[in-house]
Amino acid sequence: MTVIKSLAKIALSTVLVGALIALALAPFAGISGVAIARTNETMQSDLQDLTAGNIPGVTTIKDAKGKDMAYIFSQRRHPVESKKISQAMKNAIVSIEDERFYDHEGVDFQGNFRA
Repeated sequence: MTVIKSLAKIALSTVLVGALIALALAPFAGISGVAIARTNETMQSDLQDLTAGNIPGVTTIKDAKGKDMAYIFSQRRHPVESKKISQAMKNAIVSIEDERFYDHEGVDFQGNFRA
């Protein structure tokens, strides 16, 4: 009988300790969930801005006669059509991002394991 009481006490204390640990970790889980949700929202809105053609550009200040007087920008970007970019430049951009892009057929297992 004392063995059953001892096992019951151990089981009850284990459940209580587990509940206390869960309560202690709940705020961290909640904060992490909120952070992930907000990061996802930001990334989706940035992606929508870029796909809608709203890339950061150059603000031009003109004088009273309409001539360019000043430019304000953090990154000086001018939209360029794809056909106006040379193939060598396109290849260079791909190479900078992933030098083995044409070797791994879209799934780079070596790069994933390295990361």
